[in-house]
Amino acid sequence: MQYYVYAHTEIGNTRENNEDTLVVGENLIINGSESTSCDAPFITAVCDGVGGENGGEIASFFVAKRLSECNKSEVSELKDEIIQIHRDLVDYGNENYEYFGLQTTMCCLKVCENGKLYCLNTGDSRLYLYKNKKARQISKDHSYVMELYEKGKIKKSELKNHPQKNIITSSVGNPYKLPKVDVCVVSECFCEGCVVVLCSDGVSDFVGEREIEAAMELEVSFDEKIHALSQLALERGSTDNVSVIGVKLN
Repeated sequence: MQYYVYAHTEIGNTRENNEDTLVVGENLIINGSESTSCDAPFITAVCDGVGGENGGEIASFFVAKRLSECNKSEVSELKDEIIQIHRDLVDYGNENYEYFGLQTTMCCLKVCENGKLYCLNTGDSRLYLYKNKKARQISKDHSYVMELYEKGKIKKSELKNHPQKNIITSSVGNPYKLPKVDVCVVSECFCEGCVVVLCSDGVSDFVGEREIEAAMELEVSFDEKIHALSQLALERGSTDNVSVIGVKLN
């Protein structure tokens, strides 16, 4: 099966550099947009350098580059490969002390030859599935506020605007603990009309399921629909880098 992928990343409203790196098959995108067709199997991913840590853009590029070399890997192998990428990134930080502690989130879509789609995620970059005109978040945020919510200490309505919502609890590169890598099925069968959207928190903090549904109903090209999500985040005041990827059947 062949898939169409549109990916966009940019610095945004206030940042001095872009700490996001996108993966589309074997290609890496560090600024701007790219449209391409991909034959399964392939990987596409958003890596968002952890803000406030040394070398966030180096961490995201390091992990994205290694992921781009895993396109042919089986899902059963990918989690172990991500853990190895983590260890190698930690080693890089130890060997280059000015970058000690460099970290990144990672949200990856693995498209298999049989049409089955998987999400592999650590951190708070997200993956959504749009199907039958409804969007829902598939990935689970690894964040402090999500832990508070799961323990019943805050309400779901408090997640979006909680003052500590940007504290993540898992990442690739943390020198003190292994990342928690969730692996889940996105879709058993990717059909016509389905869309997968991946994005960094610079987008998801300002754009959610309802906005994805509205964008998919716009009478514009697929590229423009996906790009509109990043622009809406900026219009709503995103102060982070903005990155978004859309995937559909070609």
